[in-house]
Order: sequence, then C-alpha cells, then structure tokens
Amino acid sequence: MATSAPIFAASVMWFADRIEAEFDIPVEVIGVGDTPFDDVTSPIVAAAGEALMNAAKHSGAGKITVYHEVSDDTIEVFVTDQGKGFDPDTVDGDRHGVADSIVGRMRRHGGSATIVSEPGEGTEVALSIRRNGT
Repeated sequence: MATSAPIFAASVMWFADRIEAEFDIPVEVIGVGDTPFDDVTSPIVAAAGEALMNAAKHSGAGKITVYHEVSDDTIEVFVTDQGKGFDPDTVDGDRHGVADSIVGRMRRHGGSATIVSEPGEGTEVALSIRRNGT
C-alpha cells in the first residue's frame, strides 16, 4: 500500500532541488536510511534548508554537498561547501540565520548544530537529533 506521507529523505531533496533551481548551483545529496517526516525530523530538515540557503547565498562555492544518515537512534545531516568560509565568532548580532534558524532551532528541539568554518576553507554545518526527540 503506497503512502502519501512525506518522508525525511524526500524533504531534504526538496530543499536541495529548490537551491539548485534558485541559485543555479549543484547540490549533491547522499543519504543513508530514511524515516517518516514528523515532529522530530521537521526541525533538522528546516535547519538543513537554512544551511543550504546560506551556503548558496554566501559561500561562493561551485557545489554544495549534503550527507544525511538515519540510524536507529539518531538523524544526522551535514551540509558542506568548499567556498570562502567565514569566522563564526564574527557574525554580526543582527544576522540571525545561523544563530536562530540553525543552532537555535536545533537546540529548541533537543538536537545540536555545529558550524565549522574558516575563511578560505569552506564551511560544514553538522546537525544531529535523537529520533525519540531527547
């Protein structure tokens, strides 16, 4: 019996397709596992979408890579670019994309977000949330 409920992997792919179309930048998506789209997956998909948007707008990279993995206990997403990078500690206080839409969103839902970036070295946004929401 087919289901019309959205699934996690398709939701990540939807954001990748949107970024490719809007910014004319290739987004490579590699995924392992899948799970239904629900209250646990919703914040990590939204945070990944914000990370993709930021990479497309600001990195100057020629490609963005998304790797996602669903295990029995955890969902992880990594958004990586080889663009110009930035120093996360110097982001202006009035810029809320990283602080609120990525890090804050993940914390509010019991997950975590780590941004590793250096000027000239690209950026990786690592997102993780437990499947039971804790």
